[in-house]
Amino acid sequence: MSKSRLKALGFQITEQIGNEAIGAIYKGINTKDGSNVAIKEIPLKDLDEQSKAIINQEISILKNLKHENIIKYIDTISTETHANILFEYANSGSLSSIITKFGPFPETLAAIYFKQVLTALDYLHSQGIVHRDMKGANILLTKDGLIKLKGFGLAVKLTEGEKTVVETDIPYWIAPEIIESRDNDISTACDIWSVGCTVVELLVGSPPYYDLPGAFARERILWDDQMPLPSGISENCKDFLEKCFVKEPVLRVDGKSLLKHPWIVGALENSNSKEGGRINCNEENSLEIVRREKEDLKIIDELNESIKSLESIQDFPDSAKMEETIKNGIRIIEILRKIPSMKEYFMKKFGLIKLVDILEQK
Repeated sequence: MSKSRLKALGFQITEQIGNEAIGAIYKGINTKDGSNVAIKEIPLKDLDEQSKAIINQEISILKNLKHENIIKYIDTISTETHANILFEYANSGSLSSIITKFGPFPETLAAIYFKQVLTALDYLHSQGIVHRDMKGANILLTKDGLIKLKGFGLAVKLTEGEKTVVETDIPYWIAPEIIESRDNDISTACDIWSVGCTVVELLVGSPPYYDLPGAFARERILWDDQMPLPSGISENCKDFLEKCFVKEPVLRVDGKSLLKHPWIVGALENSNSKEGGRINCNEENSLEIVRREKEDLKIIDELNESIKSLESIQDFPDSAKMEETIKNGIRIIEILRKIPSMKEYFMKKFGLIKLVDILEQK
């Protein structure tokens, strides 16, 4: 990267935070105001025409979008060897990276985040734009719990004459009409199918048919009468997914309707009633709920360190070490009390149920 060129224009590179097919992603600082930015560095050498078209399409669309749940395009700084595209920085990374670190999401948290995703999609669709690449890796999260959609390289404006289907080896989030390369069927309904796949990704860690090679997954998406749904989900979640997975695009529900679905509207209310009404669920304070749930995830960082010393609790002959281990166990239980809405989830996730039984015997 030509760091001197970026520095001259007021941006300092700090660290690499990711990779995409056409370039690396860096975290940077705007030296004029101290704010963080994300910089996508794209090597110009050997860049094919399709990749150039994807880059230009992403910039063209993002320039004209203004929504709190869509990543903000800042600028493009070109050098002789690279194009550096600057975006708003989302501190907490993508939902897929959070799944990798913490595991799948409980339904309540998935519903919180997808309320924002659907709000962004409803805005895009009202502008005549289809995202076409909805998945966990393209949904970013800020430290304040705000969702930011990215990945507009495959997006298309329905008002434009040409609506090209881009071939991909990764079909797991793609609607059947797109897999069949039916150009005339490119519509906002494509994104709704992908919403269903991404909800499944959040709930179990991967989209439907992810255990199959791409070619086999395509066939299953096309020919199976029904998409497989995660076991153990609520009836509202099941109904939400079934509405997303209607095969015929003209019969598929739209984003505005999904925003009113009981799984989105009712998930938080049900959680609050079970937990004694931690916070009223309404439009004004929904962001505060998201912030609190994000704080829950931060608390889990503390759990990781304490759990390490508890993995072989029976193997501490030294009384001092045993005492310290028990203290750590008590600390874990105290931490879990801070997040009652997710206590059972994390107790099971980290295998703490047996641990608590052991500690109670000490």
